[in-house]
Amino acid sequence: MRKSTSLGGSGKALPMSSLDLVRLPCWLGAALAALTWLGCESAPKQRVSATDAGSKPQEMDPNLAKAVGAAAPSSPTAERVQVDGGPPSNGIFALGAADREVRKGAPPKMVVGSLGSEPRVPLSPLPETGKKKEATLQVSLKQDPRQPELPFRFKLSFEAKKAAADAPNKGMQISVRVDEVGVALDQSPQARAAAQQLKQLKGSRVDYQLLPDGGGQEYRFQTPPGVPRQMGEVLRNLSDAISTFSLSHPDQVGTGAYWMITSREPIWGLDLVSYRMVRVLSASPAEVSLSLGVRRYATSAAFDTPLLQADTRLTLDEFIANAEGEIKLSPSQFIPTSVRLTSQLAASLIPASNPKQRAMAQAQVRIELPAEPRPQ
Repeated sequence: MRKSTSLGGSGKALPMSSLDLVRLPCWLGAALAALTWLGCESAPKQRVSATDAGSKPQEMDPNLAKAVGAAAPSSPTAERVQVDGGPPSNGIFALGAADREVRKGAPPKMVVGSLGSEPRVPLSPLPETGKKKEATLQVSLKQDPRQPELPFRFKLSFEAKKAAADAPNKGMQISVRVDEVGVALDQSPQARAAAQQLKQLKGSRVDYQLLPDGGGQEYRFQTPPGVPRQMGEVLRNLSDAISTFSLSHPDQVGTGAYWMITSREPIWGLDLVSYRMVRVLSASPAEVSLSLGVRRYATSAAFDTPLLQADTRLTLDEFIANAEGEIKLSPSQFIPTSVRLTSQLAASLIPASNPKQRAMAQAQVRIELPAEPRPQ
């Protein structure tokens, strides 16, 4: 049993943007994206602790999964105990251990704790082929808590299509077309330049498989020909956002229902195991309100992500990632009617060129659907 210190408490901890070995442009620093076409000053130095990655997650029913019962400590220096069969205390699975939770490419696993009180509301079955839904989604990114968010606003068209004949699980193919994307900022020269660049992403797509229980898998994104690879990472954040709020669910639920979903997904370009705890706050024939708490764990110590440029190989020392918020579903719709989620990440990284040093990565993503009206 080892003592766990804060992410900034072991070795010489510095923010990623202050290390020569990591080049992280601040314009898209929260997404760990390598977009350099706007340019900006380096972010100020700061230290990151385990508590900076989010508050202590809500307690989860041990009868659902003792893995998620290993809650984070209330203070960065508290001792974290490894629960037998549970998630790793440092946020990183040992080699091969993640496969025992859920294998890569496997559909999400759902364990129901309670269906809730009567009367129960049936949730949306799979949509008919050709059904469409338009939505405005805002994904706001931040690296430095002292800096403002970078809010991307997407106008999207969701369309249900018949799944390929060789699809591993029955369900539908959902194609999400980007009709418009911009930055919800003031009209500064930088904001106007960003908006002009982002117009290239019009016509991009995010595709995924919608499973019969409402969950999703096999997320992938595609940009129009000629779009720089770096700009495509904006689509990765959109894909990650859709993945976060696409939830497996029972056929019928009532107020007080709760269940856990275990999935394997490439969030932030990393191979992660996610545990989602879903609770029904209220249920009526018109709307079902859910609270969502997510804990994420790295499947290995390898820090291989296309969102980061580095001059040396990086491995994970500690990893903390979570998300929380509320989602509203309509029994007649195949996407949520409302999403308000905040997703956070903090990681301590070991550079191969100097193993005694620590580089810090942190990111926060706020997801809003529909997006709040843009200030006039």
